[in-house]
Amino acid sequence: MKKSQLLIWLLLFSVVIFGQCPTDQPCVDYTILLNLDEVPGCLSGEVIQTGEDIDNNSDCEDANGDNCFKWVMYRSEDSDIISVSATLGQGQSCNGEVDNIYLYSDGCVEYGSTGSQNSFTFDFETSDTITVWMCDGSSGEVSMCNLCVNYNPLPIELSYFKVRNKADNEILLEWETLQEINNDYFIIEQSNNLQDWVEIAEVDGLNLPNTKGNYDLTYYQSQVGDMYYRLSQVDIDGTITIFDRRIVTARIDTKDDVREAMLYGIWYDMVGRISDRDERGIFMVRYNDRVYKIYR
Repeated sequence: MKKSQLLIWLLLFSVVIFGQCPTDQPCVDYTILLNLDEVPGCLSGEVIQTGEDIDNNSDCEDANGDNCFKWVMYRSEDSDIISVSATLGQGQSCNGEVDNIYLYSDGCVEYGSTGSQNSFTFDFETSDTITVWMCDGSSGEVSMCNLCVNYNPLPIELSYFKVRNKADNEILLEWETLQEINNDYFIIEQSNNLQDWVEIAEVDGLNLPNTKGNYDLTYYQSQVGDMYYRLSQVDIDGTITIFDRRIVTARIDTKDDVREAMLYGIWYDMVGRISDRDERGIFMVRYNDRVYKIYR
């Protein structure tokens, strides 16, 4: 078979398999562009009108000769949007029937008439653009209602990530998840400058879809001063999510920190009364929003 014959055969085959989308129609003045990344979840009850009588459209029609209106819905390359759903039809409530709906994303699909069931969900799959044609042989305006963008759920929903000091230079890192989907494990990293991060531990995930997961890790912080910690999550397919907005700080006091607190801080005994710093015993010293436990 010659190359030209093969190409013609493939084109005819694609028409049979994928329907007859009016992809070669310019649809000038009969196209609406929608950036789905700017749509706030679901626009329930809102009607996106064409503003034109579809019967007046002569530059955008399908193979049946019906006039069409085109919506081009797109997302950014790094968007988490996986599909879009909407009610399509005629009139303000979108409940009027149209003759045919076509979808073009990775291929062309013919959906047929809206009939009385005129709510559709269109998946993005590998493409970042979805084009929908609404075609009808009668006059009137075609509309889109109740537009919803559907996002890929995050592997985990993090409730909190926190740190607190223990005794003898130990710190306790704690975090909680509200749900976990395909979670493999967590990574804990440490930094002294918020730029260079070093992994200090890995913790296996509980992978609980509808149950809270509680985690903790005790770590010996050998460095004095402020150290920063951040949490990352690794999916079972190797995808990493870094929770940069949940970075926590732990401080191990230096001798100078303690000495300065003893000189300028406020001393309390173990029942909370302000005490003379010359007394003997166990005291809590508050200085610069920190509390030091002092033995004298």
